[in-house]
Amino acid sequence: MSKSETGAQLLARLGGRPTLQGLEEDLFNKDGPKGGDVFEFYGEEGVGKTELFLHFVTKVILPQNWNHFEIGGFGGKIIYIDTDYKFSVLRLAKILNNRIRVIVNGVTMATDKKQDFKKATEEDIDSFVKNCLQNVKLVRCSSSHQLICTLHSLENQVCECPEIGLIMLDSISTFYWIDKASNMLDYYVNQIKYILNKLVTDYNLVLFITKAALVKKKTKDLSRVENSFDMGDKSSKSEDMYQYAEFLGNTWHNFIQKRFIMIKEVSQNQSKLSLHCKQSKLTKTFTISDNGVQFS
Repeated sequence: MSKSETGAQLLARLGGRPTLQGLEEDLFNKDGPKGGDVFEFYGEEGVGKTELFLHFVTKVILPQNWNHFEIGGFGGKIIYIDTDYKFSVLRLAKILNNRIRVIVNGVTMATDKKQDFKKATEEDIDSFVKNCLQNVKLVRCSSSHQLICTLHSLENQVCECPEIGLIMLDSISTFYWIDKASNMLDYYVNQIKYILNKLVTDYNLVLFITKAALVKKKTKDLSRVENSFDMGDKSSKSEDMYQYAEFLGNTWHNFIQKRFIMIKEVSQNQSKLSLHCKQSKLTKTFTISDNGVQFS
């Protein structure tokens, strides 16, 4: 304990945080994600990165049980940093509302009318959704400098709220071209990485980050790739679909513990969303609906 650290800060730093183990077994193993884990979700525009984040938010902020219904949430709180200004409270509320109604209607239909069962009214559900939305601390930033100042200020919030178990940053790449043009990219990236690492390590938090595919990976032998497509080489085609190009430097690249590459395939007027993790040798497809994200 440092001389400047209060007892409350020490308790927040060393005390228990809400567990997120089992958050999404389709992506993480049964033991993950754990405090200290850092995940990056990388892909072009329109591949569902923000929608996937809303899916995670929904699971984290919902409680395990409510009004005799088994909800299956984690009952935690989230700090959501929105630099792309894509976060929609209305969209999140709609997903929450739809999921609760599916659970309530399913249980009500399966319940014997003779039982003393308290049905949830429309007012009950609306009030419940509003309470869940309060578990999201939304912060918006319009520059890398503002993002750094915001991250510095988060420590006090994390200290005061032990229910916070997850920080979400959407997205780390928003200010890339501006920072690169001003020759400040390396400085800002190093500062952001340092503060995030300190928060995650000191307070046992999980960190989710999105990054847009702003830079294409250079292919040394394009003819070889094109030929593999013509010859029907499925392994080469699969590898090329999930290409990744690091444009924030080795410091950032080494900071990420696990990276999911997200793509959108379009064929015959149909699109398919999928993500791939090289470290886990995992590939999953998913769809987006009014109920959020569903994996298949």
